[in-house]
Amino acid sequence: MTKSKIIKRGILTHRQNEYGDIAVKDGKDLDGKIVHVKGARLTLTCNANGIDCRKACIGFNKSGGYWSPQYDGVYVVARDEQRLRDAIREKEKRAETLKARIQRILAEESLEIDAYTLNLPFVYATEVDAIPDVCNAMFHLNRYVKQPDSRYGMNAIYSAKNRLMEYLYNKGCAIEVYEHIQNRDERKCYACYGDDPDCYRCDGTGIYQEAEDVTYTVFRFDIGGNMYTWHQPKASIRFDYTTTREPSPMPSLDHEKTNLSKIDIDKAVILVNWFLDSE
Repeated sequence: MTKSKIIKRGILTHRQNEYGDIAVKDGKDLDGKIVHVKGARLTLTCNANGIDCRKACIGFNKSGGYWSPQYDGVYVVARDEQRLRDAIREKEKRAETLKARIQRILAEESLEIDAYTLNLPFVYATEVDAIPDVCNAMFHLNRYVKQPDSRYGMNAIYSAKNRLMEYLYNKGCAIEVYEHIQNRDERKCYACYGDDPDCYRCDGTGIYQEAEDVTYTVFRFDIGGNMYTWHQPKASIRFDYTTTREPSPMPSLDHEKTNLSKIDIDKAVILVNWFLDSE
């Protein structure tokens, strides 16, 4: 939306306080020249429609030992009131339209997910036929779960990854297995810095976590010519394996984002779990 040019109203400037707002309790709208319009985020609505306004201060609230102003809506001159109320109604109408569209999309996605789940048993003739798609799904899930906007927990995805790695290893798909050693530095306690002998994080030592070496086991799988390299902490792996070369230091890793849509991520989770529960 292109913002309209705001025409400054002198009466608002005259009646604002030193902080640039108008206090409702002052009763300055009793003469009818300015009007208090209640609502949230109305300064944005006014700015978008070229309406001069001042935030309406309805009182003060004490929190953390400090008093802070509380706002509800804006003051506008009487001649601008109807234009603002029309703009509010138009904004609400757009919001309702967007809400209805989102609900429709969610309903369509739900139906698509249901159909996908029901159809899975008929897509693959054997479990072997599903392996390439399952590995591709896990490839994206392994990236997705590291993203801040992930809707799935790491424990659930990594547990499924462990099960898939065990399945592929036992099927003879691994072409390399080796270990990476990650040197983790000592972590200081930022709760007390060693100054509190009763600190719940470090017991007064000033050290939250000792320096340690963590071993990761790396599996490299060849799935129909596509290579997948996955690692997990050695301590979390619950099956026997044989390494193919000597351990080496952990390299720096770049965690790239997946380009799958939300619904394709959901399908990937369904496919992996269906496969693991079927085998």
